[in-house]
Amino acid sequence: MPEAAAKPPPDKSRRAVVIATVGIAGIIGLALLYLATIAPLRHTHAVLRDTFNSIGRIRDKDMQFKKAIKRLGGPKSAAERLARYLRLPEWATTNARKQNAIYLLRSCGEWAVPPLTEMLDESKRDFYRCACSSLRFIGPNAKEAVPALVKGLSSTDAYVRVSAVSPLGRIGPEARAAVPALVKALEDSDADVRRLAAWALGEIGPEDPETLSALEKVLKDADPNVRNSATMTLKKIRGSAPAPDAPSEVP
Repeated sequence: MPEAAAKPPPDKSRRAVVIATVGIAGIIGLALLYLATIAPLRHTHAVLRDTFNSIGRIRDKDMQFKKAIKRLGGPKSAAERLARYLRLPEWATTNARKQNAIYLLRSCGEWAVPPLTEMLDESKRDFYRCACSSLRFIGPNAKEAVPALVKGLSSTDAYVRVSAVSPLGRIGPEARAAVPALVKALEDSDADVRRLAAWALGEIGPEDPETLSALEKVLKDADPNVRNSATMTLKKIRGSAPAPDAPSEVP
């Protein structure tokens, strides 16, 4: 029988080319990852650091926020970048810096509503409160957050319920879907929730008999601040008084 043909020796130059190609592809991939992900996050972190370090020395916070949004590429780009920053794992940044990112989102207008809504997580109370504060600032343009805020009104945590009420009032008539939950909140065990719910109903402006009847019952509330809020809301809805000032939030 003829002897089996001997295998040709391995082509060392070909193997070297393959290894070099894989290495170059890996380097390019890492470079693209850095440019697309890591570099923008580092830049966002730097903007947050510079902005909130400056606020302690400069009174005009709005001016600093506008500068920060401009550095991040405008409202839409800034909202996207800050949203990615908020998704960083705990070891990659601090809760304080993330809270700063949530506050800065208020200057992005309607673009900020989706990432702020993501922050309405009861298990992270500080983030929840910051997100509600920013949604309150955005006002009517935050209407897409109404369902999530209504959900917060049914929380067992009074801190969450108080936080959720105020933005609904600032959203105003666009938050009409929240009226049933706000009427129910008029009977909340927490006086601040009842007070803010009465005020929010006045800002939304419902005129149905059931809502008016619920507000009239609140006129007998044990807390004078709640009674005053209901009185002003009833006068506003019935057109016999100017709009009351927004009640202060509980620290």
